[in-house]
Amino acid sequence: MLIEKVRSVVSDDTGQYRIVDLRPGTYAVTFSLPGFSTVKREGIELSGTFIATVNADLRVGSLQETITVTGETPIVDVQSAQVQTTLRKDILAAIPSSRSANGIQALIPGMSTGPNAGDSGGITGGTGGAMHGGRPSDSRTLHDGINMGWAGANANAAISNVAGAQEIVLSTSGGLGEAETAGVVLNVIPRDGGNTFSGSFVFSGSNSRWQASNYSQALKDAGLKTPSELIKVWEVNPMGGGRIIRDRLWFYLTYRETYAENTIPGMWFNKNAGDPTKWTVDFDLNRRAFSDNRVRNGIGRITWQATARNKISIHDSEQYSTNSKTGGGGPNLSMTLTPEAAGLNLYSPGYVRQVSWSSPYTNRLLFEAGWGNYQAHYANTAPRVDGSHNPAMIQVLEQSGPIPGLTYRMPLGLGGGFQHHLIGTLANLRASISYITGAHNMKFGYQGGFSNPSQSYYNFSEIQQFRFNNGVPNQLTQSAVYPGTVTYVRNLVPTSLYAQDQWTTRRLTLQGGVRYDHILTNYPDSGVGGPDYKLMPTRIFYPSRSTEGVHWTDLTPRMGVAYDLFGNGKTAVKVNLGKYVQALTASNSDLDLNPLIRTNLSTTRTWTDANRDFVPNCDLRNTAANG
Repeated sequence: MLIEKVRSVVSDDTGQYRIVDLRPGTYAVTFSLPGFSTVKREGIELSGTFIATVNADLRVGSLQETITVTGETPIVDVQSAQVQTTLRKDILAAIPSSRSANGIQALIPGMSTGPNAGDSGGITGGTGGAMHGGRPSDSRTLHDGINMGWAGANANAAISNVAGAQEIVLSTSGGLGEAETAGVVLNVIPRDGGNTFSGSFVFSGSNSRWQASNYSQALKDAGLKTPSELIKVWEVNPMGGGRIIRDRLWFYLTYRETYAENTIPGMWFNKNAGDPTKWTVDFDLNRRAFSDNRVRNGIGRITWQATARNKISIHDSEQYSTNSKTGGGGPNLSMTLTPEAAGLNLYSPGYVRQVSWSSPYTNRLLFEAGWGNYQAHYANTAPRVDGSHNPAMIQVLEQSGPIPGLTYRMPLGLGGGFQHHLIGTLANLRASISYITGAHNMKFGYQGGFSNPSQSYYNFSEIQQFRFNNGVPNQLTQSAVYPGTVTYVRNLVPTSLYAQDQWTTRRLTLQGGVRYDHILTNYPDSGVGGPDYKLMPTRIFYPSRSTEGVHWTDLTPRMGVAYDLFGNGKTAVKVNLGKYVQALTASNSDLDLNPLIRTNLSTTRTWTDANRDFVPNCDLRNTAANG
């Protein structure tokens, strides 16, 4: 919707014109020239960055004469080498498919996405997939054109409300200077309000009575004791918006909540859960283990037409999500993890906040800028809240028995401890100037920001795990992080500049771009250990900037050609070629040079527990055999 109602441009000396930065919607184009009849073309539907070719022939006529033409909207972009698929809100509402990001991307042939089971797991998130053998880390997930990843990664904990979007734009190749990487770009375009109040309400759900079973005798004979079955799943999604001040200020609100429970194959609740005196598993065969996932996401958006040529949008999203709160077994339906050993997964909350500004300053000059902030308080593993958590418990890994590799009694978090994290990006910034003559569409821009994610780990004991073989202890895992915490912090400062142009002459369009990238990382004061730490009385300390971070600079060219093969706007030949850099992912991976992450804080050692009291009667600080 063009909320300023009218956008005017003038064709250049080749007779060509361009109108850029149009929101998704249906438009009418009016062609006028003194001494000629006015021609009006209606019903032009635009989505994504699709370039619709709309031409008109003006004939000599009276000034009062208007010719209105209604025809099919161009469906082939013959002026861009970029490969892009756009799913509008009416398609998102109508297709019999999952309403998650992964499910929507599964509609694209050749796209590799994350797990998708038709939303039966109650998981509404997802990030940009991968295609053409690309690295998943090179893909990008955008909210209204602003990258909301953290620490340079594609993944984030922010749930995109795909079901409430105006449209989903998937770009799979052909990006010019503004493309950060060569990966897939998933851009979720939110809805804006308008002068008319409108809204919708969606509710859907199912349970075990609506699911068939393929639990055959062959599976039973193969050793599958119980199958994975849907218990229940439901979704509620109200949304609506309208005007605050006619023709000046609008709002749009969306809320989405999903919940699902699924049984875990071959797993039951443990009757001994939470009892520190019991070191064995006693399955309650009348209580099958199940996973539970809940996601709540609320979004508010304000659009303000400050002046005829200045539009400002403010977006705020808040998300809460949990899994393994009442059930357990892990988010991946683990068949070797008892419910009490699956820690609570918690996001409380995550925020996405954005401000964007656009100004068609003249009929040839367009200014755009935006700021985005993503912050999430979360823990992949937090203490359970169902009554089974006991800080005196130690996790047990049983090597043998009826379920080899069974883990029970106590969670052991990702990264070697329970967590309390604050991740995200304090500022993702973008700014650009576009100069459009008609035959040319030039764009010059900046992208940058600042991230300093913080991840904290803690334990309830210096012993994290005992390993048994048929009930006999043979190994323990000890951690130096007790009773204190260890916190990993890194600073990332990306800076990018780009220039690109698109030139159309007759049926041929040439595109070119160049991009400058600089990435800087450093680490603040960090340390672990000290007199209060049971197994690490001597503190290890790394002063700020004592370890060299990343200082990468790259200059990369990109180019493309699009040719309208028959001149009728229905068939195009496209070729693109470019050099793209690999994304920096500083999130506990091998590209993270944080010295504290590279400090080993846990180890395993042989332990036989000769007296069977399940207490290590030895000095765990002594690396030699003792006790």
